[in-house]
Amino acid sequence: MSERGELGDIWKRIVDFNDIHFPEWSHEDLRLLSNALAGEVGELCDATKHFYGGGTNPELVGKETPEHIAEEAFDVFVYLILLLGADGYGLSRFCHVADKKLDVLYARMAGKVGKT
Repeated sequence: MSERGELGDIWKRIVDFNDIHFPEWSHEDLRLLSNALAGEVGELCDATKHFYGGGTNPELVGKETPEHIAEEAFDVFVYLILLLGADGYGLSRFCHVADKKLDVLYARMAGKVGKT
């Protein structure tokens, strides 16, 4: 299966889960979804900080795992999908935007290859 196919399957499962358990999610105020997304990004940052030995809680410092960091990254991904979905974007429309943005980024960096 292509990566986009696997991504599409995960995207659909996330949307389906929220349709079942939180049927009004797609009508949620985008500000609330963006704040929830920011909270999840904070949890991801916190887990990464603890993985590298930062923080003041001795029960967590240096004891985070890469798997837990990936779980926190998944939570960020969930809220990205919900935020995009509430704004009318599905995977296909998002991929179109991503392709255009990648073209812009590659064009921007075309003259900088190999330079620091």
